Amino acid sequence: MKLGQFLILGILGVEACAASAPSAVRRKDDRPGPAPPARITCDDQVAQVQPVPTGESREQYVWGCLIEHQFAAYLWERQPCETDDDCTVVETACPFGCSVAVAKTYAAAVSVEHDRLLAEFNKRADCKYKCNPVVGATCAKRRCEPRHLIE
Repeated sequence: MKLGQFLILGILGVEACAASAPSAVRRKDDRPGPAPPARITCDDQVAQVQPVPTGESREQYVWGCLIEHQFAAYLWERQPCETDDDCTVVETACPFGCSVAVAKTYAAAVSVEHDRLLAEFNKRADCKYKCNPVVGATCAKRRCEPRHLIE
């Protein structure tokens, strides 16, 4: 794929990401759950980086942002819970955090999707950071959330 074609897809992806409205999540009992939190678009996010990336650097930044948003959207729909026992921790790697909390029934699928997106990310980028260790998962406001060693 040529750079121009990718840039157009990237721009379309940014618009699609920004234009897609959050939908209510359905829980086991079919009642709507909370809507996903509003996320900054990749286009807005890249504009906040100083100095603002341009050209190929901007393309790379937006591409990485879109992959992160893709995983976050996938993850959101796999975090509903009623009790702490419904939740577990799945180990992840940069740029997707060091661990995420999910409903136990989705843990294997989240791990597979993480590995797939990480492999795609690692083909074009490198990422390293330190994390606050996750020591477990809890159900807070009907969402699985990580419990960190230092809150």
